Amino acid sequence: AMAASPLSSYPFRNMARKAFDMLCDDLNREYGLFVVGHSISGALAPIVARALVRQKFKVRKVLSFGQPAIFTLRGAQ
Repeated sequence: AMAASPLSSYPFRNMARKAFDMLCDDLNREYGLFVVGHSISGALAPIVARALVRQKFKVRKVLSFGQPAIFTLRGAQ
């Protein structure tokens, strides 16, 4: 399961948790992953990528375009 993080908006965390749960079983930990999103999914991309890394997936790059601010200053650090 995805760990809690210091987000500025909890709805994004909830959406990211659902996306993570849907993806996790179908991904191979041996492959390098590129996590990409635009707009709302751009906001979810770094949250999901962080959760994937915590679960020992190999995230190579995270790319997001036009995303709303999601992390507090503490969360970004």
